[in-house]
Amino acid sequence: MNDHPIDEAEAADRELKRQRLLAFLRSEEPAWHDEDHPDIVALGSAEWVRSERDRKSERQIELEKRFAED
Repeated sequence: MNDHPIDEAEAADRELKRQRLLAFLRSEEPAWHDEDHPDIVALGSAEWVRSERDRKSERQIELEKRFAED
């Protein structure tokens, strides 16, 4: 656990963030809109998730190259 006390400004900042998060979570407004994500809409969400799961990360590609050279 942290031994240093939280100053008032930090406590106020944390409270503001907490209040904003609660307001967002209680809101009826969607978190995102289809027009902001045409790549997902074009494929359909299930296919997009499948393609993301199948896609290799840059780190994974680099590791595969490194181990293939050994």
